[in-house]
Amino acid sequence: MRQLKQMATLALTGILTIAPTWNAFAASGWVNEDKSWVYYDTNGTKHKGWIQTRDGYYYMDLDTGNMSIGWKDINKKWYYFKSSGLMNLGWIKDGNTWYYNLSDGVMVSSGWLKIDGNYYYMRSNGAMAVGWRNMDNHWYYFKADGRCTFGWKKIDNKWYYFAKDGKMVTDWKEIDGNYYFMDNAGVMKTGWINVGTNRYYLDESDKHLGRMTKGWKKVGDGWYYFNSSGFLMKGWVKSGNKFYYLREDSDGKMAINTTVKIGNESYTFDKNGVYTGGKASSSAATVPEPFTSAAQTTTTETTSGSSTAQTKADAKSNPGNVIGNQGPTNLASATSTAVDQSSTAVAQSSTAATTVAKETTKASPSKPVASSKPSNVNRDGGLQEGRTDGPR
Repeated sequence: MRQLKQMATLALTGILTIAPTWNAFAASGWVNEDKSWVYYDTNGTKHKGWIQTRDGYYYMDLDTGNMSIGWKDINKKWYYFKSSGLMNLGWIKDGNTWYYNLSDGVMVSSGWLKIDGNYYYMRSNGAMAVGWRNMDNHWYYFKADGRCTFGWKKIDNKWYYFAKDGKMVTDWKEIDGNYYFMDNAGVMKTGWINVGTNRYYLDESDKHLGRMTKGWKKVGDGWYYFNSSGFLMKGWVKSGNKFYYLREDSDGKMAINTTVKIGNESYTFDKNGVYTGGKASSSAATVPEPFTSAAQTTTTETTSGSSTAQTKADAKSNPGNVIGNQGPTNLASATSTAVDQSSTAVAQSSTAATTVAKETTKASPSKPVASSKPSNVNRDGGLQEGRTDGPR
């Protein structure tokens, strides 16, 4: 009986000593189980939570231990994990919509993003804004590639102007030394307009489209004069010892080759608009001599800097162009090849856009070198890399 107890004790001891030896051969590292990747720590247990590798970060579901793929809400912050399981950094296209993950992997939402001098706005759901957007009672326009518009922009055959802070301009705006008028909808006006009690003429020619007229201007078959503030003038004007009359009964049109009754008197004007009777009015405003010859120019305006036509031509010839491959470049033909982004390339958070739909899955994820959550780049409470308060 005593020998049997000793044998039983030895047998039990043998089992206990074998167990650690067996456990040492338990699976460790990456294992594909039921079409999902899991990671076993060296103690043989499934790892859950963050895993850091040479290539970047992975996240193992806290319940199942399965490697996360696609969007994942972690502590009320959204992350995107590629089909390879690697945490995305920078731009990501999901369906037809672009999103952006900061250098700590967190998706940007409800805020401005500045990349390589370009401004983008990410909506509350993280989607990159395109087209018209009203924020704080101001209108902005975002091109097809998401860039905020500045300066002139032709939209649906109408011209708009966006200030340096991206806000759509209404009312008068001085641009390159010339004045333009945008209505309440932001549309640049041309032709005759009334603002308050004053009447203006905004050029309709392609060369100076929308520019407020100053000085003499031939419109249609008539000559008109606009003072230095752009107001249409009426009544008597003079140039040297020559007198001219801007008819009040014809919206300021200069009297030419005709006789006009003014008050109780009749006045005759020659083919150049000059009053033939000599001195007419002591209160006549002094103006430059009008250009009444068809061979002469139709305006006394001078141009400083680049013309509006040139500015607008640039706007028409360069809509949506992006230099290099920063951010979502050509959305119509964006690359469908996955672009792996190293966790060490934090400063390159605006690298080439990554497409979700056609990524290829690696044979297995990278070997872990740590198991900590990715750190926030900015720990002092300031703006994270890439984020901004918006254009100024």
